[in-house]
Amino acid sequence: MKLKALKRPLALIAIYAVCQLILVPILFLPLIATHAIELSESGTKFTSNVAIVFACLVSLASLIIPACMAEKSLHMFEIKKAFAPTGLSFTYSAMLLAVGMIGAFGAWILCDLMGLPDNLADDFAAMMHHPFGVLTGCVLAPVGEEILFRGAIQEWMHRYGMKPAWAIFFSALIFGVIHMNPVQMADASLAGIILGILYWKTRSLILPALLHIIANSLSVVINQTWQEQSFSDIFGGTVPAVLVMAACLAVWGVVYWRFIKAKPN
Repeated sequence: MKLKALKRPLALIAIYAVCQLILVPILFLPLIATHAIELSESGTKFTSNVAIVFACLVSLASLIIPACMAEKSLHMFEIKKAFAPTGLSFTYSAMLLAVGMIGAFGAWILCDLMGLPDNLADDFAAMMHHPFGVLTGCVLAPVGEEILFRGAIQEWMHRYGMKPAWAIFFSALIFGVIHMNPVQMADASLAGIILGILYWKTRSLILPALLHIIANSLSVVINQTWQEQSFSDIFGGTVPAVLVMAACLAVWGVVYWRFIKAKPN
């Protein structure tokens, strides 16, 4: 493992963090002063549509700025290469996306069974009731995150000579940590492995971006449909939930292992 390969990825995450630290006070302090955003012990609470729109804009700007720097200044990312055709058939691509979603679903159940706190549940629910929030969370942010974490960070690690397993692991770990929310940190890290494998074997962001969009959209549907219910409630107990989780992860593991072995790097 080449630790030097982590220097630019960590620098890119530092840029992302600085964007957050600068943009959040600039945009949120006036909203807090006008009570469009309320502060509580559990975090922030959006009380107006304006606050939701501004929160989405902060999220997008924090992705766009470092992504542009990754291409223009750090030379970690090339948009034409990143979105090049995968060379896979439509049927095979659809199968990989479907199985990837099965794996992501298993990861959701696992994180739910772990009982990790969700500090952004109220904010997420508010955003998903606003059209721009849905557009941001289900389409724009997933594409931006794939550009940043797979197209720039993971690709740089591959380019630097880091072993694929380490590149996927570190990019997924960084992807989880930046969410700064316990349940999302675990879920995003697991999802990052699925997305990272797709990117590694295809060297294109098309499938990872599509899978990310589908996963976030399905997450919205699940949250809107079952709301406060856990997967144990939905499946009628902890044991059935564990069995479903194990089956989902097993199907994903077997199919993706064959995918890794069948298609040369």
